[in-house]
Amino acid sequence: MGQNRSELLDQAILRLVDLPRGEQDRIAIEILADLCSEEEWAVVAASEPYQTWLAAQPGEEPERNHASLSAPIV
Repeated sequence: MGQNRSELLDQAILRLVDLPRGEQDRIAIEILADLCSEEEWAVVAASEPYQTWLAAQPGEEPERNHASLSAPIV
């Protein structure tokens, strides 16, 4: 079973690296929000890479671009 997961993860990574950088970041944020505990998410949300990404987002509603996430998506 572990090998299947590893192969699926490899496939996902191969697809991600072919996406534009902004799309990679958006998907990475969604993945992190799903995987992180509330405490871990607070660290991610306070990080320079996340803040840089957030500042570069167009003026959409925060709920649509995850800008207001203060806890993982459940």
